[in-house]
Amino acid sequence: ATAGPSRDPHPRWARLGPRRATPLPESPRRLSAERTRATARASAATDESPPSSGGEARRNTTDGGVARIARREALARVEASLNRNDDWRNVLAVIEDVSRASGVPPARCVRTTRLWGHAGARWDLPAMIAVLRALDGADFAACVRLVGEKGGARDALEVYKEGIKAGYHRDDGGASRAAMAWIHDGIGQGKQADALWVDLHAEARLGRVDVAKCARVAAGLNNWNRGARGRSIPSGSASCADDDGTTETRESIIESIVEEVYALEIASKARRRPRAAADAYERLRDRRRKNRDAAGANDTRGAKKNSSPRSRSLPARVYTAACRAASALRDPRFARDVAVDIASDGRCVADDYMVASLAPVIGASGTVAAADAVEALFESARVARGRRRGWDAEGAEGAEGLGGAAWSCVIGALCRAGRTARASELLDEMASEPFMRSWPSCPTPGIGGAPGPGGVGRATGGGRRSSIFDLSGTRDEEPGGGGTDGDEAAAAWAADAKRAR
Repeated sequence: ATAGPSRDPHPRWARLGPRRATPLPESPRRLSAERTRATARASAATDESPPSSGGEARRNTTDGGVARIARREALARVEASLNRNDDWRNVLAVIEDVSRASGVPPARCVRTTRLWGHAGARWDLPAMIAVLRALDGADFAACVRLVGEKGGARDALEVYKEGIKAGYHRDDGGASRAAMAWIHDGIGQGKQADALWVDLHAEARLGRVDVAKCARVAAGLNNWNRGARGRSIPSGSASCADDDGTTETRESIIESIVEEVYALEIASKARRRPRAAADAYERLRDRRRKNRDAAGANDTRGAKKNSSPRSRSLPARVYTAACRAASALRDPRFARDVAVDIASDGRCVADDYMVASLAPVIGASGTVAAADAVEALFESARVARGRRRGWDAEGAEGAEGLGGAAWSCVIGALCRAGRTARASELLDEMASEPFMRSWPSCPTPGIGGAPGPGGVGRATGGGRRSSIFDLSGTRDEEPGGGGTDGDEAAAAWAADAKRAR
């Protein structure tokens, strides 16, 4: 009668006898690995040369004998703290700990965009200011933008004031000021935004604005002015060679910076303040007109003419922002001015957005002059795009012309003005455009397919694609009818499309 199962070892293991007291000898491979690690630690401790990997993967030891961690490990620990949604004090303590452990400044132990986005969404204003001071204003412009997006304009304004007071805005190329102006424009606070844009223009005239950084940080536009990054401004009357071989003086480079700031201002105001964006565009036009007149006066006196193409053409992003403002403002006069500027600019190639934004606004009145302006814009865009890609204006096989939105808006403006004959011609030309090949519902003359009304079949992988716009006698000769004129059929089709739109 036992109280439970026996605690004796298994009979199989009992036959093997007692456990050995002496340990087994180490394998040669393990001993060799330990010797290698010990040698590496000793050599790293006595090596006084700087590390070759930039200091982020140090293998030496600190004064206390504790091995430093790599920077990516520090970033991972801070990221884990943010993912746990820790309190801001705990996050700041983690940043200080990994900074001491890695020997890297606290600002480089955290991904600032991730931190400020998290702070703007989850922390209050005193916490954000405390962390900003602890990190010595790291990526201050991004902090202003992200706090404004996540926490609101009021918190962003307080953070901006604190940063200006502490001097965090120095050497940021005006990015923090542009970020705050972008936030004010986004919520319609025009007075505050205009004051910041005035200051930014004053800095631009002195050559102190990094427009690429302002656009990247304030608006999140990473491809803005990519070709001008890293371009230095010469001092005095010196000149520098650009990437395309042209020579630029200090005045021409500063003028291009001013124009880029105007482009950023117009793009910012066009979101909620289209009238202010139109006024900014008018100021830019007046400035360019005065500079052009002054350059003409200097040329008559024998002065050297600037050979830079930037002095004669605006960036395409300026016209894009102006088109957005014109579309929101619905002002035919302003839209016509923008269309004239685009058509007269030798280097600007109008895209689908420009034509589709300006054509309905210009042609809203339905006058002949408005239709002529729309058609002039459309033809200039086709000619410019064809010249840029080496094809003719009518478009060729493989040519990348305007899209369906531009064609539709232009045809609608022509029909509104009563230009049905020209609208029918554009409908026939549109059938051979490249974008029509991506419309599977477009019928083609029946080749291997079931014929429809009038002998027209569906597309089955070949044939000429123009049957829905084909106004030949085959479709007009219907039983019981005397036929329809081609222009009248095109006008009826365009009118139906207009009512449906």
